[in-house]
Amino acid sequence: MMSTRKDYEDIIDQLGFVEKLAIKKNFKKGKYIVRGDIRGRDVLLKIVPRKNKHRVETFKKENTIIKLIEKHNENFDNPLINITKVLVTGRNKKYFWIIRRYYPGTSMARLKLGKPLLGYDKIRPKFIIKRGEYLNKITESITALQGLTNDFRKLGVKKELVKYRHFENIKINNPKKLEKELGIDLSDHQEFYKKIKKTYLSKENIVATQADLTPANIIIRSDGMLYLSDFELFCFDNYTLDIAYLWIFLFRYPKWQKGLLENTINNDQDRDFFRASIIRILFQQIYWPAISASIIDKEKKVDYTKRHKWFKYLVASGESFEALMKIK
Repeated sequence: MMSTRKDYEDIIDQLGFVEKLAIKKNFKKGKYIVRGDIRGRDVLLKIVPRKNKHRVETFKKENTIIKLIEKHNENFDNPLINITKVLVTGRNKKYFWIIRRYYPGTSMARLKLGKPLLGYDKIRPKFIIKRGEYLNKITESITALQGLTNDFRKLGVKKELVKYRHFENIKINNPKKLEKELGIDLSDHQEFYKKIKKTYLSKENIVATQADLTPANIIIRSDGMLYLSDFELFCFDNYTLDIAYLWIFLFRYPKWQKGLLENTINNDQDRDFFRASIIRILFQQIYWPAISASIIDKEKKVDYTKRHKWFKYLVASGESFEALMKIK
């Protein structure tokens, strides 16, 4: 059964939802995330086709994780994890939907729908001038989330959906293929990761991670409160994963990168783990800037990638933490 505009309109009418602002809206591709109003409540409505099994799994996971976080927040002894609250969920034969409370404010990034490249990486000017304040709030949010239980049995979702953001082995992109395409030697990266992997993925170093921590998924309310958004990729992974992921997406802002690491990376183990996280992320996502810029041609994609700052990070991560810090 194909998704149709009428299917979505029927659900919208049933809910009494009045659209205000489309975040993602493509009926043919089954994407619907829209801000609107339901009986005087400012909300965010997400509708997911049930035929998209992966999306349905992540939809269910996100809903479960949010409930778990809300349960965590009920205990005043726990650090508060600020997230957007789920008001209600529903389903019919073809779709699932979730309604969240919408908080007045904006994402930290200037995300422009339909535009190439990340969009996730361009911080709004009004936040740039308060770098120290917001970096402290981001650090507090990461630390608070890491306090969430890492007991898989309490999640109610498939274990593989919450175990590691990237493969535990750096193999999702074939290293030999990457070496050939990009003209670099990745043997030092693989040797370093192999050496550190056991400790890096040991139980005591695995924590709850948002796993998609970009400026676009950080919401600043109109009262200055900072919220984490989008938990579809939530997982339990090394404690430097969120830090490394955000650091990569801050490539336009060296002072933000420096401040983030000053807040979070404190010793040799932290530095080694951070470097390992960079390697894991970029082995999987090195082509993402080119792909998000809609570059399909293989040669152009490789050329674009080799001119991007992420490529410099990939090369330096095989050398040392210090080499990463020297990238301009």
